[in-house]
Amino acid sequence: NSRRAFLRTSLCALGLAAGVGWVTRFEPGGQSYATGTGERRTWQLPDGSTLKLNARSQVIATLANGQPSLELRAGEMLVNASRPLQVSSRAGRITGASGRLMLSEQGAALRLVTLDSDVVLHLEGGTQQRVAMHQSTVFDHQRILTQVPMATSETAWLEGWLVVRNQTLASVVDAIRPYRNGIVRLDSAVAGLRVTGRFPLDDAQQTLEALEQSLPIRVRQWGGMVVLIGGRV
Repeated sequence: NSRRAFLRTSLCALGLAAGVGWVTRFEPGGQSYATGTGERRTWQLPDGSTLKLNARSQVIATLANGQPSLELRAGEMLVNASRPLQVSSRAGRITGASGRLMLSEQGAALRLVTLDSDVVLHLEGGTQQRVAMHQSTVFDHQRILTQVPMATSETAWLEGWLVVRNQTLASVVDAIRPYRNGIVRLDSAVAGLRVTGRFPLDDAQQTLEALEQSLPIRVRQWGGMVVLIGGRV
């Protein structure tokens, strides 16, 4: 039946996710910094910069011609650079002087938050775009999709909080997935519901319960490893 099919698909996805996570921790060609489920970590890099990673994130650090370079492979990062730095991703490359910037995956796109310095965003085809400080910029490999003033809540994950204001349920679920073992499936029929609130990242169960109480949704769980979020019947 449909429930058994859902569970079979989810368990297969669990196996694939576990395999990918193991492989990507051992990339050649640079120093790998990575976090697991529900883990946030901070590192002091050899050049004096500071790197912070959100849960289920990975960054590869290299040094070319004396210039440090970071590549975001997964998740979300914040770097406080003590010297000119280059940060690359699947959608583009960022160069700038010293200062703090945050980069995170947003589905097929990426979000760049310039916390206290200007940077240059390099896209495919040679396109370059200067991004001023205090901006939150979503981009893909071709263009900038949106750009708005940064919100102070964008760095709330550093303190273990998810703070949202009129954001979609889909974006909230994406934020809590790295803090929960297993699979979290969201029905597209409720993915667009708007959410405002402050939720603890380190207690994903409490966050799911709060969402169920405040929205017209039902959260079903199987064995603590599979969660299905859908509309109330």
